[in-house]
Amino acid sequence: MKRDSIEHIGLYVREYFRGTFRYIEKHIGIYQPSKDPENLK
Repeated sequence: MKRDSIEHIGLYVREYFRGTFRYIEKHIGIYQPSKDPENLK
């Protein structure tokens, strides 16, 4: 998967992909999409 950009913010990585972004907790690896929390299954 190609990422548009990635920013490292503290313990999190903010990953931009196709106009959306999500926070990734680096030391745990949990994906938290910024849009549509229903996807957190």
